[in-house]
Amino acid sequence: MGVEPVSGTPWWLSYRFGTGLVVDFYRNLLEWEMVEDGDFGACGPGFSCYLDGKNVAYLSPIVEPGYGGDPEWYVNFYCDNLDRSIVGVSVAGGIITSIGGSEAEERSATFRDPMHGSFGCIQTAKFGDFSTFGRRHGLCWIDLRTPEVDKIVKFYSDALDWSAQPTLLIGRNPERYNMAAKGRYGEVEEFASISGASSYAHWRPYFSVGSLPKAVTKASKLGGRVHWMADRFADLTDPGGVPFGVAEF
Repeated sequence: MGVEPVSGTPWWLSYRFGTGLVVDFYRNLLEWEMVEDGDFGACGPGFSCYLDGKNVAYLSPIVEPGYGGDPEWYVNFYCDNLDRSIVGVSVAGGIITSIGGSEAEERSATFRDPMHGSFGCIQTAKFGDFSTFGRRHGLCWIDLRTPEVDKIVKFYSDALDWSAQPTLLIGRNPERYNMAAKGRYGEVEEFASISGASSYAHWRPYFSVGSLPKAVTKASKLGGRVHWMADRFADLTDPGGVPFGVAEF
């Protein structure tokens, strides 16, 4: 990511978990600092996650299972105008699930796309406080797996002004698009893919690691499960059964 924030690009991650085992799992696998942040009563605390002192994710327990609260990772995207993003998402066919924040420089909203994939937008002047994209043990790519690729590609293109480029991964996902956002100076940030490799919509974040074999072995010992591994990428699930990936860069 460049120095200037680019509207529509990943800002930080949110995770709704059903088991506290995932907290220690990501703490040990990615060497994140976990700080208790938020009280969810009998469900326990939430955790702000830091990488080199910068906020990379927020983990929170599921308070009401089955009520918009299945275990999942979802992505919060930077936006330079939250009100405009809310309108764009609504017009494109998305659903607003929450709007928060009282200060103009730091407001947020969460949504569901037409296939019920969760995502958020955050408007903030604190660029750099949360941006860990591409760093070792930080987010380096996101893949949205969804049953209806063309419909969802159009949705995010309209809602967040993404551009789409068809791609083909031999033997894996016949329907796949790489997604990018354009910066104010014309630069293009490619950061995501949308693929038809799932019967339900979910985000699969990929985290950068120094050695793929070592990271996969460590994840297995910590209670994760490896589903696919090739070249520089691996698909896994954590102890809560939630998909994620690691990539060697």
